[in-house]
Amino acid sequence: MLRTGALYTGGYQAWLSKARNPRDRVFPPLPADSPLLEELSIDGEYMPTHNQYEVRPFPPLEEAMAGGDESIHRFVDKGYENWPYVADDKGVDQLLDTLDGEEFFKSISVAARFDKDIGVSVVFPLFIFKHYNDPVSGGWIVNRMYFKGEKLRDVGWQIMYSPSASRWIDQYFSAGAEWAQEDGKTNTYFASEAGLKLRFSVSHSPLGFLSKVADFWGLRAGIRYRGYKQFSELGYVIEVGGGTF
Repeated sequence: MLRTGALYTGGYQAWLSKARNPRDRVFPPLPADSPLLEELSIDGEYMPTHNQYEVRPFPPLEEAMAGGDESIHRFVDKGYENWPYVADDKGVDQLLDTLDGEEFFKSISVAARFDKDIGVSVVFPLFIFKHYNDPVSGGWIVNRMYFKGEKLRDVGWQIMYSPSASRWIDQYFSAGAEWAQEDGKTNTYFASEAGLKLRFSVSHSPLGFLSKVADFWGLRAGIRYRGYKQFSELGYVIEVGGGTF
């Protein structure tokens, strides 16, 4: 039996192995109602034996450009004016704000799907409005639905796992159910898929106009299977589209 593969990893740098001692730890600022404040205080003072860093908002673009350096524009033109905005959780109103917000739409990915049929694929958070980050592996678990075949009548739903939401290339695995129209009736199959996903930021590329739709674009290329105990209908699948996942 022959086997081959490839390892994708970042380059090693010396600072990655730098020794970090507890006495050198820099603590973040804590709000007055933090449950950690009492535990980390000595004689009523928050960590007097350690340094603390200061959290400051990004400088306004006008101030950064005051020196006349036009090249700094792409680095500073981030964020929002009058940020951060703090508001109380208002229950239903908070949910409506989330649905109406930019971050919600950024959490959705849409792609054209090609296997033996042509269709469309949609990826959205595991809890619909909130992503789930696996605390053990650090990966992300999301929902994926696809529609394919004549009039997009065949439907699939899978839980998809990817180790990262930020790397430009990473593997993914998904498994779930597929409902296919065959011979005038609907058959249900267990379906799984594994492969690689690649994504790129198009904001500062010749395809920058696509960033008006999504900041990241890329593709997924994998192998799909049907069946649980025995795989059947093994084939390739490619998805091309925009979104984080």
